[in-house]
Amino acid sequence: ALNLGASTVSGTLNVTTAGTITDSGALAVTGTTTLVAGAANDITLDNANDFSTVAVTSGNNVTLNDVNALDLGASTVSGTLNVTTAGAITDSGNLAITGVTTLAAGATNDITLNNANNFSTVVITTGNNVTLNDTNAIDLGASTVSGALNVTANGAVTDSGNLAVTGTTTLAAGAANSITLDNANDFSTVVVTNGNNVTLNDVNALDLGASTVSGTLNVTTNGAITDSGALVVTGTTTLAAGAANNITLDAANNFSTVVITSGNNVTLNDTNALNFGASTVSGTLDVTAAGAITQGGALAVTGTTTLTAGGANN
Repeated sequence: ALNLGASTVSGTLNVTTAGTITDSGALAVTGTTTLVAGAANDITLDNANDFSTVAVTSGNNVTLNDVNALDLGASTVSGTLNVTTAGAITDSGNLAITGVTTLAAGATNDITLNNANNFSTVVITTGNNVTLNDTNAIDLGASTVSGALNVTANGAVTDSGNLAVTGTTTLAAGAANSITLDNANDFSTVVVTNGNNVTLNDVNALDLGASTVSGTLNVTTNGAITDSGALVVTGTTTLAAGAANNITLDAANNFSTVVITSGNNVTLNDTNALNFGASTVSGTLDVTAAGAITQGGALAVTGTTTLTAGGANN
């Protein structure tokens, strides 16, 4: 094992051990820091350090603290990765992390990890605009994002904790991969660039930006559901806003079947035909389509139902 005392390095720092690497003083390293502890040994550098780039060739549970920004070079971590900074967190190489990755950059600092990374679970303790890229599936742990959240994966996107995102959340899982964010989340706007079966849960209102869903779309909220972009959904769209909350999806959408589990005043617009599944609407129902309007289930509508299918459509 090796302990690093307070040190100032004007070039690069390369540390190789057959045991743990720790610090007992602040490290200031101008060049790249490369750490090799072995896959079974921890690296804990949690003092008031100032790195530029840190690359972990091998290490088990890795903890890094930086009083400024930090760049992560190509790294292989067989355990967990914990990174705390007072500036931006970026990557200049691919990150392979077996355990949970926990990132804290501060509410005003961006996190941009857009290389060909392979995470398991990522937790954002604090961060402004956050970008994550994963070559496989990715799980999002309990996270607070004060700006936008952009997640790109080549597998399923899931959540194992509550997500609170102030800005727009943009999700791209690939047309064959599902997105399941069903915890007690609090989004503002969610955009699905691509995804198969998509499930979203929000403890408040939710706005849906321009989205392409190749499977089903299930949205549950405790507030209004709106759209700020066109929604294209190949499978069934199921919406549950609660009996007192409105659903207004009036952009140039293209649904197949829509099911309203609960909603007050409901407005739907479809650029083609629209089929209704079994639905319960406690207020009014307004439907505009450029094709036929049909039903495949019983409709219970308390208020006035207004249907506009165009002169040539049934």
